Amino acid sequence: MSLCGVCNVKINNSDEVKCAGVCGAVFHATCIKSESDGVSTRSLKNWKCKDCRLLSTSSKSSAASTAITKEFLVRVLDEFKKEMFNEFKNIRSEMSETSTSIQFLSDKVDASNVLMNNINKELACIKKENAELRMKNDNLNKSVNDLQERLRNIEQYSRRNNIEISGIPTTPQEDVKHIVKDLGVALGVEVQLSNIAAAHRIPSYNKSRLPAVVVQFHDQDIKEALLSKFREAKTRSDHLTADKINRAFPPGRVYVNDHLTPENKQFLAMLKKKCHDVGYVFVWCRDGKFFVRKAAGERVHRVSTLDDIDKLK
Repeated sequence: MSLCGVCNVKINNSDEVKCAGVCGAVFHATCIKSESDGVSTRSLKNWKCKDCRLLSTSSKSSAASTAITKEFLVRVLDEFKKEMFNEFKNIRSEMSETSTSIQFLSDKVDASNVLMNNINKELACIKKENAELRMKNDNLNKSVNDLQERLRNIEQYSRRNNIEISGIPTTPQEDVKHIVKDLGVALGVEVQLSNIAAAHRIPSYNKSRLPAVVVQFHDQDIKEALLSKFREAKTRSDHLTADKINRAFPPGRVYVNDHLTPENKQFLAMLKKKCHDVGYVFVWCRDGKFFVRKAAGERVHRVSTLDDIDKLK
């Protein structure tokens, strides 16, 4: 005999109702009357106690819940797949555009490299041409300087028999040749009028200065004798003055020098300025040639061009 699952009292077989659920418990028909009212005796064969019914309901609910979760997961996965597909599609499109841009940039870089190579080649050619032009320009400058010096020397050579006398006062109706003869007397050199080819005054750029006298001799020896005597007197500080040439003149300083071309006069002025700036004491011209010396007893330098002036230190 079994015990009732409700009252826990022994059950006769005639009054027994067995649970068709998983528990298999037996009950008095009267004990489960409230649950079995309206249920046919045949149906009681499939009757289940409250616990088994709850368990069955829970299982169905669990199964339904499981089914919903799967559907949700499937749907979510489908959506995820679609999103990923679209995302990959967008990424592929962007990668294609990026690849196109990279190719464009690569083409531009290649074009720039080609252009740069061409520019470098042209620059190399320009540098080469520039170097050649510089060399030609230097050669031309040297040739021009040589030609200018030769022309200056030729022009100066044409005045090889000339002297220029500065500081002699002007007088009305003066005879310049007789003044030159008196100059020779003052320096101790005999000068005949026949020795003088030409003598005349030349205007000075400086209006405050007396016009100089230019004399051309037939014989260069007379010219050199006058210059030599003038330099000797200058060395002795026995300066030549106008009153020594003619007592009627005031005692102003008189200078006797080579008759230089305008270019050589300008060159001598520049040379004197440069020598003053760099500390050269002696500057002179003889026979159209220019010489400098830094101090007494030191080496004499000949200066021929403006470049030579710039080299003085």
